[in-house]
Amino acid sequence: MIRNQKTLAAILVVFYFSLILWACVSPHQTFDKLPPGIWRGVLYLDGELIMAVDKKDVAQVSAVPGELPFTFEVKYGSGDSLELIFYNGTERISVKNIRYGRDKATAKDTVYASFDGYDTYLTAIFEERLMEGYWHVNYRDGYKIKFKAFYGDDRRFKLPPVAENANFEGRYKVTFSPGSEDEYPGIGDFVQKGNKLSGTFLTETGDYRFLEGNVSGDKASLSCFDGSHAFLFEMKKQGEAILGEFRSGTHHRESFEGAKDENASLNNGFELIKIVRPEGVRFILPDTKGKTVDTQNEPYKGKVKVYEIMGSWCPNCMDATTFLTAYQKAHPEVVVTALGFERYKDPAKAMAALKTYVDAKKIEYPVLLAGHYDKKTASALIPQIEGIKAYPTLLLVDQNDRLVKVYSGFYGPATKEHAAFIKELSAAIDGIKLK
Repeated sequence: MIRNQKTLAAILVVFYFSLILWACVSPHQTFDKLPPGIWRGVLYLDGELIMAVDKKDVAQVSAVPGELPFTFEVKYGSGDSLELIFYNGTERISVKNIRYGRDKATAKDTVYASFDGYDTYLTAIFEERLMEGYWHVNYRDGYKIKFKAFYGDDRRFKLPPVAENANFEGRYKVTFSPGSEDEYPGIGDFVQKGNKLSGTFLTETGDYRFLEGNVSGDKASLSCFDGSHAFLFEMKKQGEAILGEFRSGTHHRESFEGAKDENASLNNGFELIKIVRPEGVRFILPDTKGKTVDTQNEPYKGKVKVYEIMGSWCPNCMDATTFLTAYQKAHPEVVVTALGFERYKDPAKAMAALKTYVDAKKIEYPVLLAGHYDKKTASALIPQIEGIKAYPTLLLVDQNDRLVKVYSGFYGPATKEHAAFIKELSAAIDGIKLK
């Protein structure tokens, strides 16, 4: 009996220490829900393209060609409420419309996250520390991009080790689609800390918002995923010049080149669109509350008016909306109204997209459904100008319904020009009130 007791005791001791050792070396912690903390997401862009491009020896910095990486955080609040926070440079995008649970068809844990206001969403199966699924864009028929996310990885681009990195910091005069009939000017503006790179590209139709990435030797990559757009810029340094390729989702691809120029600038947005017939600015359109609005009635009569030509799918429009919301509150004597041009041709779907956008962004001024986003179609509604070149475009109208100024595009908060631009725009609106 004693011998059996000693044998049993020895077995228990070995078993106990085995458990401790196993616990120490176990490589993974299991979760019955999405683990909180940082994740590395990847969109896989390779697919059918609408534009051919000469890459001009621009080598991929990412481990796999066509990878668009981004990072996000999973957070839990009270009552087990779930939030995803997407990182792009200093920008933080919160997504709270999330469903998580067991899918009956696949018998797997599934995540659904909707980017309210942009009419897009992520779906993914979750297993251990991996999400795998798609980013869906509702307003494009059958448009989706393969998506994966990996838990506990905060790297943007996975880069090979190098002895020395080139310095991309500074301002560059850029040409997109050089040598083609679609050529247009831009500016690249970057800040570099070690192998980390941030900044944006500006064009006369707007900016590419908050870009974040890395440098590896003489190459650099920048990306942005904000729920509306998926941007990937890859470039190579050649002396004081850059040579690169820009991809937007799976549908657009073009080359660019640039030269260091700290004084690089673009044409002023007030000078890009000609006013051909200033008188008689009037709109009779439905708003998101189910009413028909006539801008010759109250509260428009005898007031200075700002019309924002926008779309719920447009991040630069979101930046314009943020400015106009603050301006309207500070200047209630000015009537601000948005004219929404949506990607849906079906009015019911277009109105639903606008309503979701208004609710998500908590817009208090009127938002009217103006039609389809095609620029020729949109321009027909506004015969006072030669045509719409960019979303957003701002129409500044005086007390007598006369178009005084037009601003095409918008310098958002990702640009160094933002503060000065807001000051210039505010002064232009204020100047109309004094006439």
